[in-house]
Amino acid sequence: MANSSLISALSVLPPPPRYPTQAAYNAAVGAGHIPPMIETNNILSNPEDQFLVGEGTYVLKEDLHLATPPPHPSEAPILNPNPLATNPQPATAGTRLSLLNLDARPAAFQYRGMSVTSLGHASIQEHPNEDNSRDPTLSGSEGRANSSDAPVSLGSAPAFGEGTALLAAQNPKDASKRKKPKNNMTKSNSSFISRVIVHETLSKRMQERPSDGLYVFANINRAFQWLDLSASNKADYMTKILFTKAHCLCHDVNQVTRSANHIDVIMGFSTGEIIWWEATSQRYARLNKNGVINGTPVAQIKWIPGSENLFLAAHMDGSLVVYDKEKEDAIFSPEQEGKDDGDAEATNGANGAGSSKNGIQVHKSVNSKNQKFNPVAAWKLSNQRINAFAFSPDNRHLAVVSEDGSLRIIDYLKEQLLDHFYSYYGGLICVCWSPDGKYVLTGGQDDLISIWHVPGSTLIARCQGHHSWVTSVAFDPWRCDDKNYRFGSVGEDRRLCLWDFSVGMLHRPRGGAGAGAASVRQRGSIASRLTASQLTRAETQGTAASRMRSNSAVSGDEEDGFTGPHPVEPRANTAILPPVLTKVVDADPLCWLEFTHEAIMTSCKSVAGIDYLVHPQILVLTALVQSIALTANAIHQGSVEESVRADQIIPVVVLSEDEINAGPENLWDTLHYLVDHDDVCTDEFTGIIVVKPSTSGAASREVLDNYTSDSYLDRFSSIYHMAGGHVSSQEEPKEMPSGPYFLSGPNLHQAWRLYPDDLEAFTFGLLPDDLYDPQRFQAVTSQSSDGFSKTIPVPSRFYHFPSPDKPLAGARISLKDTFDTEGAKTTLSSRAWTELYPAANASAAYVRKLLDLGAVIVGKTKTSQFATGKEWVDVQSPVNPRGDRYQESSGSSTGAAASLAGYEWLDYAVGGDSAGSIGESAAYHGLHAIRPTLGSASLEGVRVNSPRYDTVGLFGRNLKDLVHVAKHSLDVPNGDIAPPRRIIYPTDFFPLPDPNHQKLVEEFVEKLEGHLGAPQIKVSLAQLWQDKPPSGSSTAGESLQDYMKKAPFWSLCCEYYHASDQFRSDYHDEFGREPFVEATPTFYWGIGANVTEDEYDIYVNQMETFRTWFDGTVMPLSHEQSVDAVMALPCGPEGPNYRDALPDEPTVLEGIDSKLLPPILGAPHVVVPWSDLALLRLAGETLRTAGWHTEVDTGRFTFPVGNNSRHVKDDGDGSDQGAGRVEPHASGVMGSVVEGISDEL
Repeated sequence: MANSSLISALSVLPPPPRYPTQAAYNAAVGAGHIPPMIETNNILSNPEDQFLVGEGTYVLKEDLHLATPPPHPSEAPILNPNPLATNPQPATAGTRLSLLNLDARPAAFQYRGMSVTSLGHASIQEHPNEDNSRDPTLSGSEGRANSSDAPVSLGSAPAFGEGTALLAAQNPKDASKRKKPKNNMTKSNSSFISRVIVHETLSKRMQERPSDGLYVFANINRAFQWLDLSASNKADYMTKILFTKAHCLCHDVNQVTRSANHIDVIMGFSTGEIIWWEATSQRYARLNKNGVINGTPVAQIKWIPGSENLFLAAHMDGSLVVYDKEKEDAIFSPEQEGKDDGDAEATNGANGAGSSKNGIQVHKSVNSKNQKFNPVAAWKLSNQRINAFAFSPDNRHLAVVSEDGSLRIIDYLKEQLLDHFYSYYGGLICVCWSPDGKYVLTGGQDDLISIWHVPGSTLIARCQGHHSWVTSVAFDPWRCDDKNYRFGSVGEDRRLCLWDFSVGMLHRPRGGAGAGAASVRQRGSIASRLTASQLTRAETQGTAASRMRSNSAVSGDEEDGFTGPHPVEPRANTAILPPVLTKVVDADPLCWLEFTHEAIMTSCKSVAGIDYLVHPQILVLTALVQSIALTANAIHQGSVEESVRADQIIPVVVLSEDEINAGPENLWDTLHYLVDHDDVCTDEFTGIIVVKPSTSGAASREVLDNYTSDSYLDRFSSIYHMAGGHVSSQEEPKEMPSGPYFLSGPNLHQAWRLYPDDLEAFTFGLLPDDLYDPQRFQAVTSQSSDGFSKTIPVPSRFYHFPSPDKPLAGARISLKDTFDTEGAKTTLSSRAWTELYPAANASAAYVRKLLDLGAVIVGKTKTSQFATGKEWVDVQSPVNPRGDRYQESSGSSTGAAASLAGYEWLDYAVGGDSAGSIGESAAYHGLHAIRPTLGSASLEGVRVNSPRYDTVGLFGRNLKDLVHVAKHSLDVPNGDIAPPRRIIYPTDFFPLPDPNHQKLVEEFVEKLEGHLGAPQIKVSLAQLWQDKPPSGSSTAGESLQDYMKKAPFWSLCCEYYHASDQFRSDYHDEFGREPFVEATPTFYWGIGANVTEDEYDIYVNQMETFRTWFDGTVMPLSHEQSVDAVMALPCGPEGPNYRDALPDEPTVLEGIDSKLLPPILGAPHVVVPWSDLALLRLAGETLRTAGWHTEVDTGRFTFPVGNNSRHVKDDGDGSDQGAGRVEPHASGVMGSVVEGISDEL
């Protein structure tokens, strides 16, 4: 099997500033020197991946992440339709690449012009001076703009503008004498160019590179890079250019003038300006300066085939403009001949096609006598943006696609529109020609690739395989011949698709219109794909095929006139082509594709891939703040208003003068520390520094004295120094924590990162109105950038630091959606409840306590409906992140558990418990949890089902951290209490049906025995009840289960039903009907409604009798200085339960089980995946003594997988993590539940 290579995902990421090597850094520091630092580095990695296609295996060879600069301070803001979400990255067309091979190699397929047979014409010579010779210096199939090493014939096309003397270029035979631009880019003082970084050994690298090596040129928003893929270090750029404001959206390399000492590159910018850059000499010239010819952005730019000087630019106003690199610009207005072509809008409406006899508006013809200045030619095609164009392999025609969904085929030599097609729907984004020029591919917003047969002037197939917009298409010329074609596509769905087609393999959908006509024609012929009407048009009516190859002597009015666009082909009339391969090859949307002889190359759009929210509260009004804007040449004093507009949002980092004065080396360490220890701060924030004033408030100009060398000034776009200003918050600027912020005009704002809630765990995120007194909140309803999930805002870790008064400062906590938060609704996962009641006017008492302790409430997590439902009708059930993510999320606190089990950025989750929800949710999601002693936390402001049973619950991934939050937020003793003297092992609940689960429980109890030195005592509660019945009560010899048959469940249902009396009444009064309630809560309400007051009193008395008996006979429930005993209880399901199974119908719970026992007793109940504070600490000490984990991971696996009976790689264990790899279900690593009496050990 033949092997090929795949180089994919040439991605754009925000790279950290890095030192060339660790050794160089260490050596410089050791010698007392400043270590050399590269401003931003490309990163080359070698991930392992592959895929199989018919011709062999493609191996993911290399992944090169190209560094992208942060936005310039003066850049215009990027408008986001989401009013809360703000993305600081600038607009970009993604990463676009050009490939250049100075050593032309032959391709497997070479175009030699269309045959007489395929055209049905006697001759293809349209011009008397045409010949079929091939220019051997050219490389690059114009089926793709950048095919570097797939040479094709120029066919018989004359040069563009041939016959116009003013366009005749003086082409020296000696490449060294070619004309170069005037200006030296490395010494330029132009405000358009920010900086040019040339590799110090550029000349040497160019001389030593192999002749068949591949150059890569890449535009990445404000940056442009030139790289050498034949170098040992591909990530080390040869030249990097940073532009001040303009974004380079496209570029092209001239394949005619290329040589070892001359490389002409043109670049198109978001400002409409164009740069001609000669790479080897680092010289450049600006064209269309300040938009003098056309001020709209350049969507695509290409050298005209065969020309040394002329290139074509597609501007976003729907214009195509031809420029000469060596001509000066002049103010341009359409010439008179262009005006005669008529009004575009009058003829074709929004499409903006011209009404001239040629089908386009010719604002300036290439045949114009006025060729002293640019433009050489200008054509208007549409009033909507042109997205892409491609030259045909015979270099005669142009395929143009635009936002209005049009594909236009143009004879650009004659300046005539030949054909006009439309997409299935939406705009077209990309286009290319087949190597033989017979077919055109387009891709766009309809998620389809369309194959157009140009000679037949028809659509022959649509290709379905992408799940989002198609952004780039290309043929693989090494896998194309006269009958079979291979092409590829990439899209915003991150997929690479490969496609094979031949005309004979295309089949119309069954029952499609015209199928009968197609079936009678010769199989495999082009005609077999066309309907009768299409065949008539193609063969007898002089369609685009005949127009494109008509004799040039024939009048265009008679035979070349454009007859109007084709209607959209119905799906039933069009063959559907599936891909031969579809594979996600990147984590970000793809935007570029290219085939080389050895590889497939792709690039992506992403810049940083992080969404942010700018908190609206102004922290500092910096009206008097002075800025010190740094350039490589000088330090410039000026006000912040001079460089930052009020509508801009700029990421900055705030540092103290002490941190700045510590010296350059320490400053870099500080910036690295900020990025490495905070998930909000990225390198994009560190390009601009805001310096907090000293305690005296005096401006310290000397702060910058250590940074006067170019190597340090280049690191930052600017530094703003707070010399004074009015503070709108409670804190002075000097007291603001160092860290990431957003500068909006003269105002500083906190930066909050928006995390996508892809587990559907949250009802919504929460954002405090006041950062310094977070009492009132607003719900955050913004969507993630992919549009598939809501987002949850979290602040920087550096905004909060724990103190004795605020021990939970900065702890990110989620709340079960039964807790009120002022300003936000409590929904209970019920649409009826949500539409009835307004936002809460006060936060729950426990929420206020958390806020007073410094906690950050990030959002409210989903609860089952009214904390008992199972059907999830009004909202979608949270996703359990454990295992394959299709296991059941159980318990009313399932949203809280799922959020903590799945999101590393979350620290704790708060739930609630009536009858075992905390234990059940913890067991299913592999977490530590505590259901504390009844009454240890206030339930004011919490939607309570039963005051006799309900309590707050806490989830944690780490036992030590769980002890920390419980100690400070719960009203429990925190003194020294003696450890338990007994371990109660209730045989009523053991052994478990699952032997593996039972074995885990036994192992844990053994470890607990060894740690405490306390005996395990096996007790049957039922037998003990018979042997020692409650004294002074009339149990009448009833068994424990008979006596407690109804009491727990019926009393709970009664309290649950009457807790909702007000809701049902209010809803009926408001809407005149009963509210919708799911089946499970309806079932419980039905039981509760039938419990009389007398029956309820009996049930309560029975439970008090049981509790008193348990306290005196089994183990004490009260404690002062010691804990008499702990009880082990089973927890979690017996095996994996999958969410696609129908929920069990609600049933009556009778008697006492392990789930109901802690709520009945009001005792603390702690779940450990492997009880009040004492049991948490006891569990942690036991696990540590055993060498077992006390911390669980997020995501698929609760613990690292190891090769032992528990399939867990223990702390310090040498077991092979990869051996015997088991994917446990959610509770497969649950050990036990320990129930205890004490809140402290």
